Amino acid sequence: MGWFYGFKLHIIVNDKGELLEFVITQANVDDR
Repeated sequence: MGWFYGFKLHIIVNDKGELLEFVITQANVDDR
């Protein structure tokens, strides 16, 4: 989304909108 605050926020939800995974990683982690 173009936001950058020194960390990345990863949120994974299912088709019901239930939270499956919530991960915060440092911005220097290459997640490509």
